[in-house]
Amino acid sequence: MAIEDCQDATVVCYCTVGRRSGAYAARLAKSRACKSVLNSEGILMYSYLDAAGTGPHALVDELGAPATRIHVYASPWDLASERFESVKFGVLGAIGAAFE
Repeated sequence: MAIEDCQDATVVCYCTVGRRSGAYAARLAKSRACKSVLNSEGILMYSYLDAAGTGPHALVDELGAPATRIHVYASPWDLASERFESVKFGVLGAIGAAFE
């Protein structure tokens, strides 16, 4: 989904622990590209909540289906709940992300 398609949506940014998503949420809010922008402050803790994956606070994929996979950056941060499949950067992706 392109950011242009989110003008009437609430967008929740997340990353592994909240640092990168906080910076991105701040940029989105400043640009006024979305109706509302929130930072989940880290997917690792969220993955352990009883409500994770259900109800009004459920994570959904690009098709609106309940998310079954979450991005955890790299193996050292692979601490998510077993209810979700962890997705990590490859070696080149991790190196590139480190220089962002």
